[in-house]
Amino acid sequence: MRGINRVTILGYVGTDPELLVSKGGREYARLNVATKRSWKNREGQWEEETEWHRIQVWGMKAKLCCDRLKKGGVVLVEGHISTYKQEEEGKGVSRTSVVAEDVHFLPAPRAMVEKELREMA
Repeated sequence: MRGINRVTILGYVGTDPELLVSKGGREYARLNVATKRSWKNREGQWEEETEWHRIQVWGMKAKLCCDRLKKGGVVLVEGHISTYKQEEEGKGVSRTSVVAEDVHFLPAPRAMVEKELREMA
C-alpha cells in the first residue's frame, strides 16, 4: 500500500523569503510560515500556540515567492513533508520541511493594510 503525504498550510509569512541555490545548482526559496492553534484547557480557558513551518519552494515558483511575498503576508501552501540531513557545526542534523507544490498568495487582512497606510502617511 502507498501512503499519503499531503500538507496544506494557511498562515503568515514570518520573514521575507530568501532565494537560495542548492548544491545541485537549482534555485529555491525558503519561507517561514506561522500558523496558530487554539484550544480550551481543563479550566475552560482558551490557549493559543504558534507553530512555525519551514517551507521550500523550487523553480519559477521560488522567484515568484521572492517577488510577491513579504513578512506578514498571507499564504496558502500545498505540498508534502520532506526530511533531509544538513551539516551543522560538523554534525549531520535531520531537518523536516514542507516542499511546496502550489503556493497561493492571498490578500492581507484589512487591519494589516490599514496599519501600513497609517505608517506610510
